[in-house]
Parts: sequence; C-alpha cells; structure tokens
Amino acid sequence: MAVLIKKRLGEILLENGLITEEALDEALQLSKATGKRLGEVLVENGYLTEDIIAKALGEQYNLPYIGECLLEIDKKYTELLPAEIAHKYNIIPINQNDREITLAIVDPLDIIALDEARKILKKPLKLVVTTENLMKEALNKFYVSRGEDLEEVLTKKPNWKKVVDLLNKKSFETILEDKYLEIDILSNRFADAGNIIGLAQEISTLTGIKLKPLKFKFKEINKKYSDFITIECKTQKCLNYFGRVILEVQNSSSPKWLKEFVEAYGLNSINLLVDLSNYVMIKFGAPLHIFDLDKIENSKIIIREAKEKEIFTSLKEENYNLPKDSIVIADPKKILALAGIQGAKFAEVTLETKNIFIEAAIFDPASIYKTSRMLNLQTQASYRFERKVVDINSLRALENLTYLIHKYAKGKVAKKYFQLKPLEKPKKILLRYQKIFDYLGFEIDKKEIE
Repeated sequence: MAVLIKKRLGEILLENGLITEEALDEALQLSKATGKRLGEVLVENGYLTEDIIAKALGEQYNLPYIGECLLEIDKKYTELLPAEIAHKYNIIPINQNDREITLAIVDPLDIIALDEARKILKKPLKLVVTTENLMKEALNKFYVSRGEDLEEVLTKKPNWKKVVDLLNKKSFETILEDKYLEIDILSNRFADAGNIIGLAQEISTLTGIKLKPLKFKFKEINKKYSDFITIECKTQKCLNYFGRVILEVQNSSSPKWLKEFVEAYGLNSINLLVDLSNYVMIKFGAPLHIFDLDKIENSKIIIREAKEKEIFTSLKEENYNLPKDSIVIADPKKILALAGIQGAKFAEVTLETKNIFIEAAIFDPASIYKTSRMLNLQTQASYRFERKVVDINSLRALENLTYLIHKYAKGKVAKKYFQLKPLEKPKKILLRYQKIFDYLGFEIDKKEIE
C-alpha cells in the first residue's frame, strides 16, 4: 500500500528555491517564539510575499491557488454566504454545481471556518487558497453596506467622498463604490458603531449633519404585559432583560423593501416578523428574539443556566448537549432559546402566529463566546453579543420593533414593558492632556483634541 507523506511548508519553499536554509531556520525560531504560523512569520518579516506563501500552501495541501481572478467572480455565488460569516472567517464562495461549492479561503486549516461554511452551504466544499489581501479586497467588493440606509437616518445626504476620507482618518477603513460603503470596524468600536444608527452618529459627529428623530410612537391597549406573561431571572449572566407583548399580529411574507434590505446584509427573508426583527438588529446593533406567546408553557419565561446533560433543539431541528453553565431562556417544561445565540424550534414564529413576546436582552459576552465556541454554533446574534450590546440600544431596538410590528403587522401592543434592571449610567472618562502628550512624544493644540 502506498503512503502519501505531506511535505512541510518549509520543505516546499526550499525545494523551489524560494528561501535559504538560514532564513528558514530564523523564521522557524521566530514562529516557535511568537506562536505564529511559519507563513505568517515569513510574510511579516519580509522573507517572502503573501502570494508565494499562498501558492506554497496550495501545493502543501494539494489545493489550487486563486489570484486576481477572485475579484472577477459572479456575485451570485457570494450571496450563498452571509456577509458577517464571510468577513469573520475570511471565506467566500466563488462557484457551485450540482455536487459541490467552491470556496476560497486564506487558511485551509481553519476547521471552525470550514465547519461553519458546511453548515450554512449544506454541500461538499472544494477549496482554493488565496492571500489575505486579495480576500479582503474581494470581501470589500462583494459584501457591502448601502449608503442609502445611512441617508435614511440623516437629515440630509452627505458628501460620501468626504465622509470616506473622514472615516479613514478615524481608523475606519472605508471604501466607496457606487451606492455602497464597505467599512471595516475595529473590534473595540463594534458595540457602538457596528450598526446603522451608530455609524450614522459617527458621521454626524464628523460632518455636523444631524440625525432624524427615531420613531417609537404607537398606541397601547388597556391590558398590561404582566396580564399575559411572567418573567423570572435566575442567573447573574443576564445583565439586563426587556420584554414586550403584542397581540393579534398579522404575520405574512415581507414587503419588497424589507426583503431587499435583509438580503443586502446577507440574511434570508423568512417572514414579516422575523425580517423586521433582523432589520432592527442591523439598524441598532441589538439582536432581538420573538417568541410565539401561545407556545410558552404556563405563560412564564425563565432565564437560567442549563442543567446537567440538558439538550437544546435549534430552529434547524439539530440537537445540542449544552455545557452546564450556558444561559437558556425556558418555560417550566422546555428550553425556548439558547440565550444570545439562537431560538429553539418549540416557540418558533410562523405565519400562523397570532400573539408574540419580544425579548431584548444583555447577556454576559464571555459566556456567549464560550457556549458558541463549545457548540460550534455561531450566529449573527452571538457575533454581536460577544462584543457586548449596550442596554440603551437594546431598549431602543425593542421600542422601534414594537412600532414597526404595530405599523406593518397591525399588532395590538400591551401596556408597558418588562425591565429587569435600571439602565447603565453613562460613564465619565477623565482625559489628561499631559498623558496624551507623553504618549505622542510632543504637544498639540488642546482645541484639536477637543
């Protein structure tokens, strides 16, 4: 029986005369000291270029390399994968046939990325490798934000070329193409700027253009939410929790504008209620969850941690054995949702749904991250909760979604909403000019800082 022995990356580079033994030894030592992969070290320290490493990786794993052609693929294939997943894992679908989907990837050893792609695409994958810079350029080209969505919340249309320049100066890597904006938001700014309202606030600060007032006005019926639901929290990992009851909703397929909106952001259109929830999530950066109120046992919501060997059945009817300290939303008999990650099948909203409970919550980011990784279940909601959701944004999102359901689904809104804790008070930051000057190594005008 023949045995195929895979060559190491260093061997391939040496055999092709791309690096000397001395340089390879130095790079291997750096790789060991820093914990970085050999290819990463070779590029960072100027030994080799990205494309040479990518081609060598392709040879190592018997995978084709794709270069500039990545930027010329048919956009219809990129729509197979949600934008946030593509950005998160540096992957992009580039072709498909009846048997398989061809997926471009930077790191062919990224098992989490490949597992996530297989779950979503539901077909065998044929891999091709590319460079990180080419991947970034392709993601910027094919997965974009619409400038028109920002214009809807600003009082007047900005000069987008000027906005791009200002955002780039503020460390937001921004590209403008036609009516689309591609903005790379750093992780430390994702909680406040990783949504339409937050980004519009940033643009407002930079340009002086004011934001339009948000609409939250709707009529409430005489009965309170507490006449229809009780809520109990049994874990400190739920940092805050809000909820609304809406009755006699008329769920349906979504109007054209809403379908186009959610699909532009890499989501599938499900129905009016679910799409409105996703619309508000993208607008405010706060994931919300809608439960079918009539499917909640004893009309009681319990926020707790998972029990030993407890099983969660997802919307896709997949079963997960939960880690003991996972946060769940339950009724007295069953789990209704894996908090901050995904709802369960048992209280799913369908076209037959008439009465709903809307959840807006703040969960411990570390707990969501841990559960998501242990179960290998990453969603748009978990991506946002892991980076922390601000409680005032969550409450505003709840009220905006309530307004939209009242408007489009003709729902009757029960009086008042549930609130677990008071809102976080704004924090004051002490800014010491001298500290800034010491850090910079020189002084600048204080007015420029302000």
